[in-house]
Amino acid sequence: MPQTMSRDAEGMVAEAKRLSNALPGIVVKIPVTAEGLVAIKQLKKEKITTLGTAVYSASQGLLAALAGAKYIAPYVNRVDAQGGDGIRTVQELQSLLELHAPDSMVLAASFKTPRQALDCLLAGCEAITLPLDVAQQMLGTPAVESAIEKFEQDWKNAFGNLNL
Repeated sequence: MPQTMSRDAEGMVAEAKRLSNALPGIVVKIPVTAEGLVAIKQLKKEKITTLGTAVYSASQGLLAALAGAKYIAPYVNRVDAQGGDGIRTVQELQSLLELHAPDSMVLAASFKTPRQALDCLLAGCEAITLPLDVAQQMLGTPAVESAIEKFEQDWKNAFGNLNL
């Protein structure tokens, strides 16, 4: 998803329109600032789907949803790094959206570990976006490689080779 680079609402809207014209149906990321909220509201009227990004609190995310953002992206690890509780932020935001903005959805972001991502999903988050390195960590456990090697050895012992 592309993100607007302007800091003022007028510029954000203009950039989002250019992106939407070039790629119809695209979701445009808008930072959830005072200017961003103005842009989100205008883009909703123009039927351009937005994702409120750079979200550090549940209340900030709720404001984006109420302005018309379809998706809200709380930054889990960045909240943690600032001494907050990223998973709790996601839980609170999820609850707020269910009550006050059911047409919006949490799309949690900013994960540094598989545990953060799993905890976020267990907390009720409907969707996450994972960096490649975290997804690779989820798959790259030594136990998996060891199990595959054991399966291969058992097969060789039983059938003499690895051919099916």
